[in-house]
Amino acid sequence: MSRHLAHRSLFKHLLLPGLLLLISSCGNIGMSEQQMLQKAKTYLDKGELVTASIELRNVLKKNSSNAEARYLLGTISLQAGDLSGAEKQFRQAEKAGWTQEDIQLQLARIYISSNEFQKLLDTIRPVASWSPRARANITALRALAEAGLGKIAQAKDTLEEARRLDNKALQVLRTTAILQLAGNLEGDASQTLALALSLYPDNPEILLLSAAHDVQNNKLSSAINTYQKIISLSPPRALTASERKARIGLAHLQLITNDYKSAESALEKLLENNKNDQIANYLAGLLEHARGNLRAAEEYINSVLIALPGNAQAQFLMGRIKYEQKDFDQAAHYLVQYLGSAPKDNMARKLLANTYIALKQTDRAKPLVLALLNADPDDTEALLLLSQIEFSNGDSSAGIKPLKKATNINPDSPLLHKQLAKAYITTNQLDKAQHEITVYRTLSNDSEDAQKLAINLFLLRGETGKALDIAHKMLEKTPDNPDILTLIGSLYANTGNYSKTRSYYNRALTMQPGHPEATMGLARIEQEAGNTDRAISLYKTLVTSSMAGTAPMLQLSEIAAQQNRPEDMVFWLEKARSTSPGEIRARLILAEYYLQHAQPEKAEVYVKEAIKQCPENGDVIALYGKVLIAQQRYSEALPLLQKLAARFHDSPMAKNLLGEAFLRSGRPSDARKILLTSL
Repeated sequence: MSRHLAHRSLFKHLLLPGLLLLISSCGNIGMSEQQMLQKAKTYLDKGELVTASIELRNVLKKNSSNAEARYLLGTISLQAGDLSGAEKQFRQAEKAGWTQEDIQLQLARIYISSNEFQKLLDTIRPVASWSPRARANITALRALAEAGLGKIAQAKDTLEEARRLDNKALQVLRTTAILQLAGNLEGDASQTLALALSLYPDNPEILLLSAAHDVQNNKLSSAINTYQKIISLSPPRALTASERKARIGLAHLQLITNDYKSAESALEKLLENNKNDQIANYLAGLLEHARGNLRAAEEYINSVLIALPGNAQAQFLMGRIKYEQKDFDQAAHYLVQYLGSAPKDNMARKLLANTYIALKQTDRAKPLVLALLNADPDDTEALLLLSQIEFSNGDSSAGIKPLKKATNINPDSPLLHKQLAKAYITTNQLDKAQHEITVYRTLSNDSEDAQKLAINLFLLRGETGKALDIAHKMLEKTPDNPDILTLIGSLYANTGNYSKTRSYYNRALTMQPGHPEATMGLARIEQEAGNTDRAISLYKTLVTSSMAGTAPMLQLSEIAAQQNRPEDMVFWLEKARSTSPGEIRARLILAEYYLQHAQPEKAEVYVKEAIKQCPENGDVIALYGKVLIAQQRYSEALPLLQKLAARFHDSPMAKNLLGEAFLRSGRPSDARKILLTSL
């Protein structure tokens, strides 16, 4: 940039604001106070509140005691939702001589809006010399304040007094409708609102009540139209309190009806006007969560929780977001906070139970689920959760029992038949699994999931040919599907036909380069064929892409162990450990490695990390027992191993460990007894 242009830019930056200020002030030169006031009223009639406010302040610069200017500024502040600013202007207008009945009515509206009910009752009373309509409106607002304090009988009497003064006054009709909607007053709110709208068709307070009534009666499209009318009547370049309420109500309904684009449009002006509007931020978080944009949803809800850490709705939504992000520790944190204020919310209790199951903390999940079933023994979702808990604890028969009950309660649920089929497959009850898969395929219209379950069943029966028939039929529907191509490759690997295995894996990789399952499968084939370098290269490709989690790292550690490269083995295990806090296998292998190398203190670090993730896992508990024995901490090992032996009473390994702990702690008779049962 040349010096000339640079100076010109600087002058523009420094002088333009002053020039604009000069121009704006020149417009009022030579105008009288009354002319300036009339100019402000013209802007008010056009709905240009900001410009009108500027003109009114110019009037007050000429005469700070202009009562009308003060009063009009108060009404603008009230429209904008600035209650304290409005009260200040109305008080100044009162001092300057503006009519008492107007001032008192506006102050009463302010106190109702700010929930200062007692203040209204103590300070604002109608005067006999005022017009009947003014007295009716103020008396009706006093009735609303009494209702707000729980004095319903008194509120009814006061409202009746207001009706006698003027039964068509705005605040009389509004208070009547509010009490009818709340169920505190006899009569039909629909009729009251219809009369109010016929008399005051563009009044935002009445329109907001009408929309609320429609929502209450599930007339969502009518409520949406009413909210849109309020927005259309609002000033174009300002955000009034009524428009804000209408946009919030509109966005909420559009979220319910899945009209996400319109909801975004409704919220846009709110966030432009005030990025810290917490209700708008919460609704924006709901919107992004509904769209599946978890990162954006998290940002909006986090801003709510920074300003309002105890906001229950935001806590619950953040819990859901964290659960879907698989950040289960944080999900549990927010859900526990939420349930502190809403302990009976069954949806949250179920989500927390799911979170604890994902964390392998079934001891925390089970009381939640049992409480749900105590309240409703036929709650199929809770029965499904109980089944998951029992299977996680290694008790298959206890896991199948609630699943069967849930399926009997809801026999048309595809999900329940699917889960029961999986349970029977897990327990090798293949004929029962076949029946459930048949039912599931019928209910799910032979879905891909049902076909995969059938493939799994045929594999367990050793009928790979039948499994391949199903897989090829799946491929006919979607011939370029890399997942199905990979599945067929895996089935051919099961038959030992590696040429076809390679063919299908390579086709999958042509469709989707770097497909994790196909790459893993191909790497395993190379490993089994002795092409170790090629296998290592494929596994490292997956590590670089981060598409297959810790599986390729564990395979690389296994190869390093086979090749007697302990440093490389430890490197890959540590990488798996750092990549995934929930990776158990890497931690157990590392703990075993350091136990073998007489470093039990180091082994304990890894075992404790595994226990944090899987506190009920028998292998983890057994290994911790070994670590404690190696450190001669027998008093700590004994209760742990006694609990393990009691839980896995058919496990010789558990009994042998307990026997060793008894023997080393100087209790040979106890050791003999437990070892004899093991024999």
